Amino acid sequence: MQYKKILVVFLTTFLITGLLIGCTTQSPSVPKTPEEQAKQERFQTFSNNIQAIEEALEVYKEKEGVTDILYPDSITSIMPYLKQDLINPYTGTSMLGNNKESGVYYINYGSYYNLYVSQDDVDDVNNNGRTNDILPIDTKYGCDHLAAYSYKSRIDGFEPKILGIIINPLLTNKDGTMHMTIVETQLKQPDVLPDRAYKVFILVSEKLDDIDSKDITNIVDTIERTFGSNSATVINIPSEPNNAFDAIAKILSPLDNPPITYPIAVVLDEDNLLLSVFWWNPYFTYATSPYYLNSDLSLKTITRLGAGYSGVYVPASAHGDTMNPQLFSLLTDNQKQRIQKAMKMIGVPVKIYVD
Repeated sequence: MQYKKILVVFLTTFLITGLLIGCTTQSPSVPKTPEEQAKQERFQTFSNNIQAIEEALEVYKEKEGVTDILYPDSITSIMPYLKQDLINPYTGTSMLGNNKESGVYYINYGSYYNLYVSQDDVDDVNNNGRTNDILPIDTKYGCDHLAAYSYKSRIDGFEPKILGIIINPLLTNKDGTMHMTIVETQLKQPDVLPDRAYKVFILVSEKLDDIDSKDITNIVDTIERTFGSNSATVINIPSEPNNAFDAIAKILSPLDNPPITYPIAVVLDEDNLLLSVFWWNPYFTYATSPYYLNSDLSLKTITRLGAGYSGVYVPASAHGDTMNPQLFSLLTDNQKQRIQKAMKMIGVPVKIYVD
């Protein structure tokens, strides 16, 4: 009995002590100061704004989406489906933009989009001692940034690998909003290009006033010197609405009026599988240029990457006069489908790898 009494006293003392500690210690989730309360409110406002953006994008797709482009090209297009403009509580700037001040980057892939949070965690809401991390907020399509891509090696012994992602905002309108953003994929490079019957189609539009027959001849000579006779096909495309040239140009440079002023090259393998697409500037003369194609080095590099991943492209104006083969962009499934449709318009059957 004495032992039982001692045990009861001990347990009672333990429970009372625990209750007293619980009453005198504040919950970690409850701010201790007005400053911490303000930090929590800023974080919650930003999170709510992200949710509102995602909901408005779905409403836009339902009400205005069309066959090829379901989500808007510009995030500002969702404004009619919001009760009010969404303000970044950290910068005081509208979140309907693609820049550092907006705190988000939006990229449209047609039936898919990426919404990246780019706002620094200046309040250190996750208490890790760093204020230059990105806010710890997951977005619907922002985490799995490669979900829009299907890639597979066509080279024996090579395993494709994504080394990283670079968000490359290129152009800014006068009002400060971003008009074009490119996601460049850092790719592991294949060492060899298999000896196959590659075919390169050169698309020439009537609007390419600065390109003459001599330029086209030089391009064809480069291709046939690299891949053999009859490996080059030139297709002249009339400047009519919704033509194949403009459709592919919008993939290389997704603007309303793409500044593609040179021929477009589409590279296929012997099975007609799409490997790569790029615009061919015959006037670059620097050996480091991605379009220095009067030797076979760059053409083979582009084709080798295309074979290693079953579809790459060179974003217009993304590299300037230098070439880093790792910074070629993977074609999304939607982009591949659009190229396939465009090539079918001019009588060229193209196979695509879409998982």
